[in-house]
Amino acid sequence: MSNENNNVLNINLSRLKEDIIQQVNFLRTNPNIYLDIMTNLNLISDDDNKNIVRKLIEFPYTRAPLEIYKDIDKCAEEMLYFLTFHDKGDFNIEFGDYEFKEYYIKSRIKKFKFFKMKYHEYVIFNAKSAEDIINNVVIQDLNKCRIINPKYHLIGIAIGVLPSNRLCVVIDILGFHRLAKRKKFNISDYIPKKYEKIISEIENEEQQSEEEDMKIEDTKEYQINTFNSKGNVSPVKVSLEQSFVKDESGNEIPAITKTTNYNDGSKVIEYYEK
Repeated sequence: MSNENNNVLNINLSRLKEDIIQQVNFLRTNPNIYLDIMTNLNLISDDDNKNIVRKLIEFPYTRAPLEIYKDIDKCAEEMLYFLTFHDKGDFNIEFGDYEFKEYYIKSRIKKFKFFKMKYHEYVIFNAKSAEDIINNVVIQDLNKCRIINPKYHLIGIAIGVLPSNRLCVVIDILGFHRLAKRKKFNISDYIPKKYEKIISEIENEEQQSEEEDMKIEDTKEYQINTFNSKGNVSPVKVSLEQSFVKDESGNEIPAITKTTNYNDGSKVIEYYEK
């Protein structure tokens, strides 16, 4: 038996299910942080990151965490049983498009009396981690990105090892065709602790980058060309220097002073807080 098969058989399926739920709700509640981390870890490409960000703009509403529902777990388990019974090692299944219509998710959810609801099913083979599974789901469904759609509210998951020794994960999500009222939640509660270090590193890098952008010499002068009413070039001198401004409480705040000197002798002084 290959090492890959041994690794599959050694996976803690219950723990993996918990990790998947944690990962999907991290994505839904903190999508920008999630994408920054996955890109930083090279688990999502820069192009996929940009495409997913574009999809987020289409869903400006709060994406509440998905709730596990036992009957949806059972719905996913039925698909897993079907795949286990028919496994020949050559499945290439996406988006619930199955040869046997009785195993469409639409047919299965009716058994559990889920009516007039949005639904979707993901089937993932040979994933190595919860991150791998959720990234696979997002990229696979990039056109609609249902996993981050705020109209979906419930989730069910079934995980098993097929006779061909391939890990198989079935994820079913359900929701309403309209936005429902949801309980309040704290998004920081859904950031996995294992990412705290890398989040801190990303924040430090961003802060250093901002500081570098704001750094200037004691005085920096340059010239820009403007045009007067006659269309003639009129050089204007601009100088930048580090300074301080006072806030409403009288405290001094680091700032940059921009002085624009015009040819007629007038000048405009502007302050920018760092």
